[in-house]
Amino acid sequence: MLNIDPCDNLLDNKYEIIEKLGDGLTSMVYLLRNDENISLNDDKKLHVIKISKSSLFEEHFLNEITITNELKQLNDPKIYALQTTIDEREKRISKLRTQKNKIEDAVFAEFCKHINVANIRVYEDRELQAAEKRAQERLEFENQITKIQTMLEFERSRDTAGHVEQVKKEVLNLEEALQKCQKNEKKYRKVIEDLQHEIAEIKDRLLDQKKKIEFQERDISECTKRAAQLNKDYNEQRKRLQLIDSDIEKLRMDRHNYFRTAK
Repeated sequence: MLNIDPCDNLLDNKYEIIEKLGDGLTSMVYLLRNDENISLNDDKKLHVIKISKSSLFEEHFLNEITITNELKQLNDPKIYALQTTIDEREKRISKLRTQKNKIEDAVFAEFCKHINVANIRVYEDRELQAAEKRAQERLEFENQITKIQTMLEFERSRDTAGHVEQVKKEVLNLEEALQKCQKNEKKYRKVIEDLQHEIAEIKDRLLDQKKKIEFQERDISECTKRAAQLNKDYNEQRKRLQLIDSDIEKLRMDRHNYFRTAK
């Protein structure tokens, strides 16, 4: 099967769509014919291609299988069954991703509430964007300083003292702004390190709680087994007591009958 993304141009002037074999939630399956290689017979020109509907499900690889006599033995129910299996696996992947997000939300709920974000993924995206923005600003400052220093050298060569002084002031201002940006970067880095340390502590506490829960569940299981055994023993003793009561009642009746006979 040839697995491609809709952004690829593999279909342009290379394949002719013969039949649409399946349409799932995240991908489509087509039967195509490749007319580029004239030397191939019709069977070897036929290909089954899976096209992803979303980049979230790209597999980042291209694997082509030439279809020969097996294609004649392949019927529509098998193809639809294959597509159904693919869709079910993709649904399981989506479900596992949702479960993973729920677990992350539960683990980092207190932390996210403390920093006032919806979830840990928002925090990670925000920190990544902030880091990229700081890097971009630093690069822009450095580029401006380089540009102004070049201009300064040029003006010096022209012996324009007044303009050179103005350019020097601009350079100093930019250097001060760069130093301020670097200080802010150090401060943010310290905040990030503290937050990461707090996250590690939360994970450790979560692991301890998990171990405690496992021990408690084990104790509960043992208590449940003991209670079941005690209940079983109680029922057996009650049955034995009922039999003894029945025997006593029978003896009373026999004694009563003996007395009546004796009279």
